[in-house]
Amino acid sequence: MTHSRPVTLRAGAAALGLAIALCAAAVLATAKPFFAGTHSWGFTAAAALSALALVACALPSLKAAHAAERFAALGALGGALLGAALVSANFAAGQPQRVPAVPGQVYRPAHSTATTLAFARIDPASIDAPGAAPNVVLASPYGVQTLGAGQTQRSGPYVFTVVQAPLAYVKAATRSGRPVTVTQPDGWAFVSPFLLFPLAAEQPQDAFAVPALHRVVRVAYYAGLPARGINIPFVVLQINEENGGVLYRGVAASGEVLDKAGLRLQLWLGSYPAVFMTGAPAAVPFFVGIVMVASALAGYSAAVVGQERSRGAP
Repeated sequence: MTHSRPVTLRAGAAALGLAIALCAAAVLATAKPFFAGTHSWGFTAAAALSALALVACALPSLKAAHAAERFAALGALGGALLGAALVSANFAAGQPQRVPAVPGQVYRPAHSTATTLAFARIDPASIDAPGAAPNVVLASPYGVQTLGAGQTQRSGPYVFTVVQAPLAYVKAATRSGRPVTVTQPDGWAFVSPFLLFPLAAEQPQDAFAVPALHRVVRVAYYAGLPARGINIPFVVLQINEENGGVLYRGVAASGEVLDKAGLRLQLWLGSYPAVFMTGAPAAVPFFVGIVMVASALAGYSAAVVGQERSRGAP
């Protein structure tokens, strides 16, 4: 029995240490929400197991006779709250990703009932006019905000950031001028004349199909080539026969008519806001958990010091 108190204090200190580690993880996930490391399955599983362990450690000590144990239990519950907030954010938003929406659509995150992003329609006639790119409207329980390029906004466990991305409006016709439908089998909208260039490993890229003429067109976007004196955006096109070989490779500027491979094409180039989404601990559990752990650490330290002084007193 003489050793039970030091053992209990060591267990409390271990619980506080784990809670502090979850504090650090929550602070990192909040300060750097798009950091991939805080969204891995390993990180999420570790946060979940740590939260469960802290709850199991805290519950038996909530009514302990000694203040140090009670403070350790408080800190453990605060750490468990932060761990739960991390897990919840990762399951709600998943890995950092671009929001899959085209102009005119309204996007709602899969696990949300009160948060939406409205992507404005855009007039093809003014797509390449300076300042033509509209903003995105975020509606959430916290109000309605208009987001432009460079802005970041949180809504519960969701974090949205906006960047300006290239956009192209495609007009396709037969060589005689008869309009034909453009489709995007791998796009976010199957029938849409807008290319959003979601593939940007080296150069923004996209593709579309013209089923009526059995053509598939791959497009790479360039903002310009200053080294060669080209200071306007242009695209590099590759027209393929459907399920067949390459029929044409070439370059086109915004609005230029390209009459090749049995297809008449025009692409108007502009920009449009791209929204990237990720998850981070929601504000309320984050701040409550931080306060609980900080208060518990201060109280635990004071209680342990007080115990040591009382033991040493004559």
